Amino acid sequence: MGDGPDTIGWRGTSTQQFTVKSAYNLLVQDQSTVDGDWKMLWGLKGPHRIQTFMWLVAHGRILTN
Repeated sequence: MGDGPDTIGWRGTSTQQFTVKSAYNLLVQDQSTVDGDWKMLWGLKGPHRIQTFMWLVAHGRILTN
C-alpha cells in the first residue's frame, strides 16, 4: 500500500486546478439534446403541471421529495 498520500485535484483541467470554465465544460459535455416537438407539448390543453412532468420525463428526470 505504498501509493502515497491523498491529494486534492480537479479532473476538469490538465493542471488539476479548478476553474469556472472547466466546471461549465464538464456540465455541458454530459448533456444530450432531446429531439421532439416541444411546441406541440406546450400547446396541449390541460394542467401546466402535466406538461412540465412530460417535459421532465422526456429529459430523463422526475421531481421527487
